[in-house]
Amino acid sequence: MSRELSQLIACRYCDLLQRRQPLQPGQSAHCCRCHSLLYRDDDGHQRALPLLFASLLLLLLASSLPLITLEVGSMAREMHLVSAVVALYTNYNPPLSLFVAMILLILPLMRVIGLIYVLWAAESGWALPAWRRVWHLTEEVAPWTMHEIYLLGVVVALVKLAVMGEVILGGALFAFVGFIIAQVWAETLINHEALWRKL
Repeated sequence: MSRELSQLIACRYCDLLQRRQPLQPGQSAHCCRCHSLLYRDDDGHQRALPLLFASLLLLLLASSLPLITLEVGSMAREMHLVSAVVALYTNYNPPLSLFVAMILLILPLMRVIGLIYVLWAAESGWALPAWRRVWHLTEEVAPWTMHEIYLLGVVVALVKLAVMGEVILGGALFAFVGFIIAQVWAETLINHEALWRKL
């Protein structure tokens, strides 16, 4: 009975229960209902870890470097990634500033560090404490990491600011784009099913 159950796998997206089939190296299995990825023969965790470390470094750079510099006449003003948070807080809306800080910086930072922690435990074989809780937490915060939406908002703001004066792109913008690319790339390499079996 337990052997039969171990051969079943549920789709992460539509919950359809399916029987696991043996795969050749490099092959992948997809859900027969929603066609999402069920499992792969190989896992890319060793490739995902450097990308996650890079995304962590890029997020820290994006938080510290200037995002853009707006020059109007003889005046110039630097804007940082946290400027929106500070502006909301100083305009007497602390709850909204906390929400923006959470979805823009804190939750993405938690997810990247959590994924590094879990993948490190899986690849090293070390029994790191509370890894199951960390794994659940990283999965819970995933829908709330809305940095792509923030980047879209920044692009729209740049277009509007360009009418007012000269806009000089800062290092934080490039670091933020690099962070999004590195994180999305790393997450495509993570094999959730293989990760559960390892842990």
